[in-house]
Amino acid sequence: MAFFYTEDELSKWQNRAVNGPFKSANDAFENSPGDWDRIVSYAAQFPTSAGVMNFVGNTTSVDLPENIGVTDSYIFRWSSTANYYSHMICAAFVDLVNGTTVYRNDLKSVMLAQAQVAGVDFSNRSLYPTTGFDGNSDGVWTYALWVHKFLKCYDWIGKENFTAGEQTILEGWFADAAEWHEYLINTKSLDRLFVARGGDTSTYVPDYQFSYTDYPAFRGGPTRWNTGSWYTNRRWEQVYFVTNVGVLLNNTTYRNTGVNMFKEWLSFWFFPSGYWDEYHRSLATRPQAAIGYGTGNIAQAAGVAHSLYLNNYTNLYEYSTTTYLDPNDGQIKTGGVTRDLIWAVRNQELFLDYNSPDVYPYNYVGTDPAYLIHAARATAGTEQRRHRYKTGESASIVSAYYTNNQAIKNLYWGDGAGGFIGFPSDPTPQGVFPAYMGTGGVYPAYNFMYAGINDGNLPPEPPIVSEGTRSGRIQKTVRYIKH
Repeated sequence: MAFFYTEDELSKWQNRAVNGPFKSANDAFENSPGDWDRIVSYAAQFPTSAGVMNFVGNTTSVDLPENIGVTDSYIFRWSSTANYYSHMICAAFVDLVNGTTVYRNDLKSVMLAQAQVAGVDFSNRSLYPTTGFDGNSDGVWTYALWVHKFLKCYDWIGKENFTAGEQTILEGWFADAAEWHEYLINTKSLDRLFVARGGDTSTYVPDYQFSYTDYPAFRGGPTRWNTGSWYTNRRWEQVYFVTNVGVLLNNTTYRNTGVNMFKEWLSFWFFPSGYWDEYHRSLATRPQAAIGYGTGNIAQAAGVAHSLYLNNYTNLYEYSTTTYLDPNDGQIKTGGVTRDLIWAVRNQELFLDYNSPDVYPYNYVGTDPAYLIHAARATAGTEQRRHRYKTGESASIVSAYYTNNQAIKNLYWGDGAGGFIGFPSDPTPQGVFPAYMGTGGVYPAYNFMYAGINDGNLPPEPPIVSEGTRSGRIQKTVRYIKH
């Protein structure tokens, strides 16, 4: 049984591991990453890493409330320790693709030991509270990214390769983590915005007075209403994890956390122009910051859509809305541009097209192209290099559904087609994670796994989920349908 991949995808990964593309550097186009070679290299380091992997978590409430997990955030993202978990997911993925069990025993030992460490008992409210701090604090969302890696490994190893007792330990740990995050996402945060949530966003009624900030999203841009700020990259990283736990455990509340976030994000995070709320995070000191935050949001939304589609829960790939938040008066209205996932992904073209409008941070005065938010004509530097490949993350994922779509291919196939800047020769990593492992390093390599994987073929119908078991057994019958 599998939850986050199909037999068809696995077959194509096996072919790519031998024939490419994204097997070795430059085998797809100039500066294309050698994903599989790097994955194999990382997996080979896992047995050494396994010997020192034992995160103690929160051992005292002294860090609470506001700075929960700040040290942990550093461990998960910026120190060499974070690489241990990159080695772990690559080891599980290599065994899956190769059909081997080379790393299985070490993987299971690490996972089971970690799930039973008292400091990461997410049901312990003295260590993982739901009050007294901001649900978006650093340690909160980085915990979601961290546990998400264990969840992916569980699926790639195969639930059936764990004993009943081992399944109870790991699924209980995932459930406890998801329960904590779900409360912070919904009850503590998003539920406060509206009288009721769920269904079409056109029916939403604000439960508090939307307020506006005293600065625009960008210089000369629309006023920012605070609603969009609730749909940030930090919250999306929690939502993606909770949604996938819902897929694994057949939990409607957790799956709907992803569905509601997705629909509300399309309506309230984007301005009518297609620009997004995160533009305000571009400042004169870091003019392209909006790209990094925004592309991460879109990639997490794509991940949620793909997981729910594969498991036949709902097809967010086909969801669309005309509901939007009017920046002039802060009211929820309908009749705007039709918004869907492919529209959201294609909004990233603004950052890659040499002909994009000149947009500058709201606190910058001048016309130096180095300060452009749309980075194609900005002075080449760290931000431009990082964000060229980050636009490819969501495009790679959605290309598995939106097949043979040239506009999407121009985003993930970074050869400079379509008048866009190409992939850089020296992509800047996100923290310690290699450039192409995705937001927070939750994929071994998104190009290898998804970019154009179904081009030239009809995509497989999602597996049928049997509701007869707690986790939902995936049937292996694959039928082909035309979208």
